[in-house]
Amino acid sequence: MKGTLAYMNIILLVNKLTDGGAERVAALWATGFNEAGHRVTIIIKNSTAPISYSIPSASKIYRYDEAPSNSLKFMRVINKARWLRNIVKNEHANVIISIDPDMSLAMYLATRGLDVPIIHTAHNAFERPESAPMNFRTKVEKFYRNKLYSYITVLTQPDKEILQGKVKNVTVLPNPLSFIPAKQMPVKEKIVLASGRLDDWHCKGFDVLLRAWAKLGGLNVGWKLIISGGSRTGKGLEYLTTMCKELEIEDSVSFVGFQEDILSLYKKASIYVLSSRYEGFGMVLIEAMSQGCACVVCDYKGRQRDILGRDDVGIVLEPEDEEGIASGIERLINNESLRFTMGKAAIERSKVFNLDNIMQKWNKIIESVL
Repeated sequence: MKGTLAYMNIILLVNKLTDGGAERVAALWATGFNEAGHRVTIIIKNSTAPISYSIPSASKIYRYDEAPSNSLKFMRVINKARWLRNIVKNEHANVIISIDPDMSLAMYLATRGLDVPIIHTAHNAFERPESAPMNFRTKVEKFYRNKLYSYITVLTQPDKEILQGKVKNVTVLPNPLSFIPAKQMPVKEKIVLASGRLDDWHCKGFDVLLRAWAKLGGLNVGWKLIISGGSRTGKGLEYLTTMCKELEIEDSVSFVGFQEDILSLYKKASIYVLSSRYEGFGMVLIEAMSQGCACVVCDYKGRQRDILGRDDVGIVLEPEDEEGIASGIERLINNESLRFTMGKAAIERSKVFNLDNIMQKWNKIIESVL
């Protein structure tokens, strides 16, 4: 990206910079823009959350100190807009990029008359299955608020097709890969890996995965199913561990919590399973691919197929297909050669999502709105 755009002052709007895929993406963008010679200012809505993702030391950070909840709502909105407007002026912003819907709206109000484009980046799907319908507020945010902004980015082609003609400008901007793809196939162990917040077990399809694992019975001897992810309330972990006991698979399933070093798990795992009922993208999928995991993937209306690109990169199934997941895992467990071939193909495909490639896409988007 370096040298292709004139020096710019870029503002990134985020909810926080910890414990979230979209937030991690924003940190990667900040790095990419900084390396290209641009100045990055980050505005964080959450005034107390720690910063756990690496960001450029040159980045200036503002935190919004939310007014007390007992103050008048319209005054809170006005004060936030004033605060944001002052930052935009003081930092001489050329473009604003947001991953937070509420901050996008506040910034839209704050920048009236300033002629600074706002690019809102959407990080989840624009349709949901019947088992998890969108609420009214989400529908308003996705299909009406997004008409306000200069540009909208979505993660996959299926979502672009949904929004085409409904908003001013929309393009596909995949999430960037957090890790460097493996140069050679890592030494693998008898591990089947899945990852995601346990409290979101329904969205992540962990119940489907556990039932599929139970169907394998004695076929998975020596293999371990590891599920990585935190459980803030504890209810998700309680539900899933109870389910393991009922299915009598507790000895072959491990819940290892949130992993700071998830990379080491990807390197060890032979198989990665994305069992989600729906996903806008699935950063965990491209991360697992980058470390040579053979993948069994539940595809939500073409979004994950969009990531895989080719049939030899993973075994693709419909969501909630217990039999298919069990059969896919069994096929890979019993065929080391297939695991290796599919893992190598996954590494190659993951390179499409390298940060440099994604930043080149940013070049074109920003050029089009300036």
